Amino acid sequence: SGKWHLGKDVGQTPTDRGFDRSYVLLDGAAGHFGVPGDSIRTQIGVTGGYREDGQIVDLPNGRYAGDVYTDRLLDYVNEAQSLNQPFFAYLAFTEPHWPLQAPDDLIEKYRGRYDAGPETLRQERLNQMVALDLIEPDDTVHEPINSTDWSSMSREEQQRSARAMEIYAAMVDSLDQNVGRILDHLERSNQLDNTIILFMSDNGADGVSTEALLLGMRPTDDQLAAIDNSLDNLGQPDSYIAYGPEWAQVSSAPFNRFKVYTTEGGIRVPAFVTGPGIPEGEMSSAFLHVTDVLPTLVELASILPAYEEGRLPPNGKSFAPVIEGKRTGIHDSEPIGWELFGGRALRVDNWKAVMLPPKNNFFEYGSEQPEWMLFDLSEDVGESEDLSDKYPEKLGEMTHHWEVYVIENGVIVEDDVPSSE
Repeated sequence: SGKWHLGKDVGQTPTDRGFDRSYVLLDGAAGHFGVPGDSIRTQIGVTGGYREDGQIVDLPNGRYAGDVYTDRLLDYVNEAQSLNQPFFAYLAFTEPHWPLQAPDDLIEKYRGRYDAGPETLRQERLNQMVALDLIEPDDTVHEPINSTDWSSMSREEQQRSARAMEIYAAMVDSLDQNVGRILDHLERSNQLDNTIILFMSDNGADGVSTEALLLGMRPTDDQLAAIDNSLDNLGQPDSYIAYGPEWAQVSSAPFNRFKVYTTEGGIRVPAFVTGPGIPEGEMSSAFLHVTDVLPTLVELASILPAYEEGRLPPNGKSFAPVIEGKRTGIHDSEPIGWELFGGRALRVDNWKAVMLPPKNNFFEYGSEQPEWMLFDLSEDVGESEDLSDKYPEKLGEMTHHWEVYVIENGVIVEDDVPSSE
C-alpha cells in the first residue's frame, strides 16, 4: 500500500511482482489529499494515478493519503488473519515527499516552532545527536552549502520558509501516527509479538527548491495559475511547494548534501527493526544496503526462498547476524556502488569515492567539473576532506571497483560525465 513508482507497464505492477492485494500510487509527486479528479496532479501535468488490485481508483475526496494507505494495509492484514495465513506487508508512505501538504490541525501543532531558522534547528539537532550517542562530539560535520543568513531575510521570506518546515513536520507527525495505528492493531489482534517490523527511509532529505521543482514539472501558464502558493494557503491541496536545500541540510546533518546526491546525506538513512528474537534497545553502526532487506527477512522468517527459473536471485546479504548481535558487519571489504543522474559513489569498508553530478538548474549543488573525490568515513562522516591527492593509489583502486560495478550491473554512463581514467 502506498507509493509504487517501480513501473506501470505490464509486468511491472504490484500484482505482477507477487502482491496479492495492493492499493498504490503508481507514480510519484501526487498531491496528498483526495480532490475531485486529483486536479492539482492533473494541473501540473503529472499522470499515473491510483490503482487497487490493478483497477483505476481515486483517492477518496477529502482524505489524506497516508491515512488511506494505512486503512488499506490494515484491511489486507485482517484478510490474512481471517484466512489464518502469514503475511508480508509493504507500506510506502508518500509523506514527507513534496508537494508539502498536511491536515490543518497537524500544521497548527508546529506553528512558530521553526521561526528561528534552519541554522538554529540544525545546532539543536546536532547537540541532541551527541547527547544520544548517535554521533561523537569530535565527528566531522559538513557545513551547509550556499546557506542564507536568516537575519538578512525579509519577514515574509522567513514566514514562508518556516511555514514550509511546519508543514514538513506535520507530515512526519502524520506518518508517525499511522505507524502507531499499525502497531496498535497488531497488538490488539495478538500478532505484534509474532511480526518482524522494519522501518526505513528510501533516501536522504530532499533539497529541491520549489522553483527547481516547478521547473522540472514544466507546467504551462494555466497550470501555474491553478496553484495557490500564497502564505496562508501553503499546505492545502492546491499548493505545491518543497522546503528547500537549507532545511534539507538540517535534516541530513551531519552529512554532506541530500537526496539525488551520492554523498552520505543523500544515501545514508535511519532504519529500525524489531520483532521476535531481536534484542530491544540495541544500536548498530554497521553498513547495510537496501538489497540486504530481502535476504534478511527470508532468514528471520525461517523460510527457504524459491526463485523463478530464468530470474537471478537477489543481491544482498542477510543482516540477521548483526541485529541478533552475532556479528558487527556483513560487507567487510566488499565493493558497493551507486549511481544516479550522473552522480556516482563506490564504498569499500570505510573508504568511499564520490563523484558529484554536473551542476545545472536542477542540480544546484553539483560540480562545475565533476571529478572523483575520496573520503575516509571512519574519520570523516561529514565527507569534508577530499583525500584523493593524498591517496591516489587508493582512489585508483576504488575507481577500478566502480568500472567493475558498471559492467556487472549494466550501468549506462552519461557521455558528458568524465570517466575515472
